[in-house]
Amino acid sequence: SELDHVILGGEKFTLNGFLKVCPRLDEYKKITLKRRLNIRDPKRDTLDDLGSTLHESRVWALDW
Repeated sequence: SELDHVILGGEKFTLNGFLKVCPRLDEYKKITLKRRLNIRDPKRDTLDDLGSTLHESRVWALDW
């Protein structure tokens, strides 16, 4: 199956450095969301709770 979106999480400078040295993520630039998840402690426990973090978004309907 294909990915709809890619969401990154972690400290801003670490992510930016990672993106510069990871050519694999270049393939996903178009679907990578600008929003960054607030992940302070990247451990397995954090990954298990990530589902609830993803649902903390707000959605607004706009009429054009």
